[in-house]
Amino acid sequence: MQEKTGFGGPGIDNSRNAVGETKISPDNVNSLTIKYEIPTDNSVSATPVTFKNNVYFPDWAGFLYSVDAKTGTINWKFKVSEKYLPQPADPKAISRDTFAIDPTEQLIVLGTQNPFDGGSGFVMAIDLQGELVWITLIDDHPYAGITQSPTIYNGGVYIGVSSSEEEAAAFNPGYVCCTFQGSFAKLDLKTVWGSAPAIDPIKGLVYISTGNNYDVPPDILDCLSSTNTTEEMFKCHDPKNYINTILALDINNVPYPDNCPKPSGPDYACKKHGCPLLAIATAKSGITWAINAVTGEIYWYVESGPGRLDGGSLFGSATNKDNYVFKKPSRNSPPSTNGGALVAIDVLTGKILWQTANPTNAGGAAPVSYANGVVWYGSRDDSGHLYALDAETGDILYDFITGGTVSCGPSIVDGVVFAGSGYQRFGSETMNNR
Repeated sequence: MQEKTGFGGPGIDNSRNAVGETKISPDNVNSLTIKYEIPTDNSVSATPVTFKNNVYFPDWAGFLYSVDAKTGTINWKFKVSEKYLPQPADPKAISRDTFAIDPTEQLIVLGTQNPFDGGSGFVMAIDLQGELVWITLIDDHPYAGITQSPTIYNGGVYIGVSSSEEEAAAFNPGYVCCTFQGSFAKLDLKTVWGSAPAIDPIKGLVYISTGNNYDVPPDILDCLSSTNTTEEMFKCHDPKNYINTILALDINNVPYPDNCPKPSGPDYACKKHGCPLLAIATAKSGITWAINAVTGEIYWYVESGPGRLDGGSLFGSATNKDNYVFKKPSRNSPPSTNGGALVAIDVLTGKILWQTANPTNAGGAAPVSYANGVVWYGSRDDSGHLYALDAETGDILYDFITGGTVSCGPSIVDGVVFAGSGYQRFGSETMNNR
């Protein structure tokens, strides 16, 4: 079978494009039927990965699974806190990552966290039988955790560290915030939140994005208090504070190579002279950004949907690598809905090509997936609709009701769609344990 060994698909560019899939197309997607269901101990939100005819994924009860891709039979199932973590371990520790698999070493790499109380920020590697090979505590902050899925390249594991310290400050009276600092690490594969890093092996760069500050220095607050316009506020920014930023980092741990120059318009002559390599990211603000992957220059940006506290756009978009990038704004998105929508954007210009509203009026938090002319979009409604859309037109070709809120971007491999169902991280969704 085709192998999908990470969050972004079979490669390291985080495109979420199932390259090589030819069996499911816009012409036959509406004929799909259930192959099997796998009961789990809690909801499944991570994108499943496939390798050597097996499917690997975690659930929100803290279990890791290996399943026969042809039959749905569970090969093995182990609990993170009982089998892998140093004892005594936090019983609430889970993995919510999409695993990364290295085909050469045949190792599965993942991160852990306690999504409710914080902590357990480990990264580990297990073999294909589920046995621990190595584990390392990547951050010992009591609220640190691994939300971002890892990317493996050339013997290195690239992964970011986030935390739940903001929640701790909000819900724990007396907690003094904040001491956590986000970080990005490279680990040796053999010895040792959001989406996954994208890597350009030719330029030797790894691309990540950052979020908000947990704390603002007093001098910055003083500066901001004396401003009246957005332009004046920008002058208060510390150029060494990489807040809400797309970063290009040298694979070999050389410091951040360049700061972004002033924005410039699209290169309309690129078809004649060759177009630049773009790094594209979407934000909770609802804005999609295309950055020149070499220089850091803003190539284009577009407000493809409104922002909101829980996104905007969450957890990842997809691209067919030729023409379109697909993203999914959350609630309050156009054209005429109070829910979410799926949007197709021209890669070269940032022009919105089509928008398709979520028929349920719900939002969509699951990563978008693309395969062979079909875009897959999971809905956050209680019934858990999983939609397949024509990538050219935005028409809905197929609607499958999973039974629980969908926060899992599916994997499409050899004519089979592997999708998780159920999600209740924020209390307003529905579980399904599938």
